Amino acid sequence: MKKISFFILWVFLLAIGSFSPSFSQASPNDIKGILKAAGESSDDNERFKLYQKVNSVPSKDPEDVKAIHACLKSLVPKIGDVDIKQGKKKVQQAESLSVALAQSISPDLQGTVRELLEEENNSLPQDYVGPYGAKTQVVELREGIQWTRIKALIRASGKGKNESALPVLREIFKKRGISGQEAALAIGQIGKPEDLREFIQIIENDPQARINLSGFGQTTFDVIMDEYNNPGVLQKQKTQLLGNLPQIASPDYLQKYLKLLEKKDPHLVSIGAERISNFLQPEDHQLIENLIANPNLSISLIIVASLGRMMDKPQCVKLAIGIVGNKKCDYELRLSATNYLGRAIIEKDKVVKALTEASQNDPVPAVREQARYSLGLLNKGL
Repeated sequence: MKKISFFILWVFLLAIGSFSPSFSQASPNDIKGILKAAGESSDDNERFKLYQKVNSVPSKDPEDVKAIHACLKSLVPKIGDVDIKQGKKKVQQAESLSVALAQSISPDLQGTVRELLEEENNSLPQDYVGPYGAKTQVVELREGIQWTRIKALIRASGKGKNESALPVLREIFKKRGISGQEAALAIGQIGKPEDLREFIQIIENDPQARINLSGFGQTTFDVIMDEYNNPGVLQKQKTQLLGNLPQIASPDYLQKYLKLLEKKDPHLVSIGAERISNFLQPEDHQLIENLIANPNLSISLIIVASLGRMMDKPQCVKLAIGIVGNKKCDYELRLSATNYLGRAIIEKDKVVKALTEASQNDPVPAVREQARYSLGLLNKGL
């Protein structure tokens, strides 16, 4: 009898569990169900967890994408009765959930993403530049969530190379501001040559234009240099155009930037050296040494500056010590290296010895003074 009663109780408990409304064990593919549970939850932490679950499994179902977008719209606080603290939490929740929207890059979703982006764009004022600087905190919170949706859709369009979204992306670009910059990046990722040509023309003719061209990839560098070498382009326009080269910061461009160091235009050389200095890593110590030995002092000084962020690497500390001790080096190089050695966190005995020598015997007063200052930093443990 007891065995039968236990069996009946076990079946009863199993039945209760099967009808539990909790979605904590719901299938991760049941996006609409998870969103429904998040909407019904009064626990902010639980909602965050549920939104993260949505983010973990990118969907290829257009209805899921629409549901995510609708959920983001539902998070917008009402103007009349918003609690600012709660409104900020909703912005954070929207930023979390927007990750799922930005992952909507499947070819099956391109039409849906375009439609939602068009819907968002149609609701924006013509002079919209972003959610910041709004008249009231409530409006800023509301626009912040809207911008989160738009940004996610723009990024999904770019990463998914959604050509059908190009018309609306071009409209958003014309509004400039941060929305225009995001749109420019997405347009570049889609990669139509006519868009790059148009952006180049805008940059050449508008001194205020700041357009992120990095989405177009290595093509950008080549097109800009073609324009630079074009005798029909005015020097003023070339200078304006060159200002966009530093945006292209991928190490894949290292060889291209090294070639810029051979140019006669000081501006072009400076851009090349600045970009190279950003790419350099401790394992590039031989290249760093070669570039510092460049007869063009402006190049050497820019490259030496890269050592400042690598004073925790033995090869770079050794290189800086060598510069400080080499009286044949230009004094500006010794001065910079002396400064950066004050940040060293390894090889301290060798660093102190080099700085002490420089503080006493360097022929230039400014270098001696800097050496003493750097020694002071080391002694304080800074």
